[in-house]
Amino acid sequence: MGNWPVAALAASNAAALGTSARAVGLSGWTAAKQVYRHPELSAADYARVQRMLDEGTLYRGRSPRHLVAVYRDEDDRWWRAVVKSTGSDELYLVSYHRLNDRDADAAARRSPLLL
Repeated sequence: MGNWPVAALAASNAAALGTSARAVGLSGWTAAKQVYRHPELSAADYARVQRMLDEGTLYRGRSPRHLVAVYRDEDDRWWRAVVKSTGSDELYLVSYHRLNDRDADAAARRSPLLL
């Protein structure tokens, strides 16, 4: 299974994850997991990841190597994307799905905001 590029992370946010990598990939394993767990997502939905990283609210994840992006789209739906740094100058999208309002609020309370 290969990897597919889905977004580019700003240099300052990459540095916050301890990496100089900027390209965010989607691994074949994660793509298969996403199809199984979130079959409602389309290729067009994955195109939103770049906008989320550029315009969404970014938080540190549960690990210092995880960045969480929370974004409300033009249809007033919440989305969450998690990017992981491998520590070897690679970035991967490891989770992506829609959120309800309660879960979006909970994500904001759990994690410190990245600047």
